[in-house]
Amino acid sequence: MPLSLVSFSLRPLGAAKPSSANTSAYPVRGTGVAGVTPAPRQASPRAVEVHSTKPTFEAPWSGSQVEPPRRGERSPAALSRPERGGRGRQSCTLPLPHQPSPLSPSPLAPPPPCHLVKRTPGKCHFLHLDDFTAAELRSMLVRGLEVKRLLRENPRACSTSAPAPYRPFDGFRLGMIFAKASMRTRVSFENGFAKLGGVASYYGPAEHGVGQREEVRDVARVLSRYNDALMARLYGHDEMLELAQYSSVPVINGLTDHNHPCQIMADALTMAEDLAARQGDASKGMGEDGRSPEEVVNACWGPDAPGVKLTYVGDGNNMAHSWLRLAAVLPNLTTTIVCAPGYEPDADVVALVPDAARGAVVVVADGATGVARAVQGADYVYTDVWASMGQKDEAEKRARDFAGFTVTKSVLEAAGPTTRLLHCLPAERGVEVDDGAIEDATRSLVWDQAENRMWAQMGVMLHCFDCPRPGQ
Repeated sequence: MPLSLVSFSLRPLGAAKPSSANTSAYPVRGTGVAGVTPAPRQASPRAVEVHSTKPTFEAPWSGSQVEPPRRGERSPAALSRPERGGRGRQSCTLPLPHQPSPLSPSPLAPPPPCHLVKRTPGKCHFLHLDDFTAAELRSMLVRGLEVKRLLRENPRACSTSAPAPYRPFDGFRLGMIFAKASMRTRVSFENGFAKLGGVASYYGPAEHGVGQREEVRDVARVLSRYNDALMARLYGHDEMLELAQYSSVPVINGLTDHNHPCQIMADALTMAEDLAARQGDASKGMGEDGRSPEEVVNACWGPDAPGVKLTYVGDGNNMAHSWLRLAAVLPNLTTTIVCAPGYEPDADVVALVPDAARGAVVVVADGATGVARAVQGADYVYTDVWASMGQKDEAEKRARDFAGFTVTKSVLEAAGPTTRLLHCLPAERGVEVDDGAIEDATRSLVWDQAENRMWAQMGVMLHCFDCPRPGQ
């Protein structure tokens, strides 16, 4: 039998055991170095309080002591939020845009989230609509409409066989992180990125395990080294902010339980085209009456544009939050949220709208009669499912609570002779909207909204990635 050599060292009796202190070249946060007493730190709103005798570590985003998660457990960020729902309400207790970052200086602390500080020129995240100025949002819509017209006029304008192809994403990779399934989000991002020369890769829950199998910050650091940009469709809004905080590339918010900015950009583009079609020659199609993309967008959302009144009917969920956040930026948009008692949008989001007249919440307790009264005078009536993904066990209760809230053709007629219908899809026909409304060719803009997801998101990415415009 061959002999195996075993190497070991002996410690004389009575000798002190080797120190188990951290031998890293970096100081351990909260312990001090070389006799220096660390400065007191303020707890972040994201702090998680855990009473445990187990070893703890200091969360890099909070300065609080939290129990390190074991493999397979939810992350500290996940522990601090409510149980996951669907595309519904989530109260965001995190720092709102334009507020100072709670992060305090530390040799191991990452930089503050991009949306909380001045953005690096040419590169930025897209997390909330009110992270941007009205001019920046209009620029994104113009960029999207430019590409839409370019490819409508010449479908091969971005092909490598074109004389001077417009391929600003050539050689770029977009990593798409999906914790929640979606047809429109995946297809619109994949096809839009590919049309402009890039390659988009889908990462489902089995691959990334965000907040479950693997820490959000770890996923962000790894995937941002493989990709030039990330798009994420997640449950918790805190996970989206953490992803952006630790990512070294731009992050696009594809949806969270708190907001859905990409959908609102598609809706805003649809509304601009709709208004252009009404003002111009409708026979030429939406926005194709000879005006430039800038003229089309400014006619609806410009500083001198007339007021636009949108009434949202349904649950005060992420869609309601997103419309209120847009009203906080665009001075000519008036958003009214019509909801059942107990389903109001978060008060801190309503408070973001500087003028109460531009962001009102109407609680209706008398069903159809109250809804018909609340939508009067609206240019656009918007609705969404009452029970979002992950809330289907509440569907029966919500159906009772929202009795009379179904948007029908008669509701649109009560709103006004030219009122249009908007719905972000998927729709539960006969519940929040009926066939008569959604199939009304003269009022329903639902299918234009769905298509414009692709064009509007292309405009968002072109802006956030600081890409040249066609012909430049």
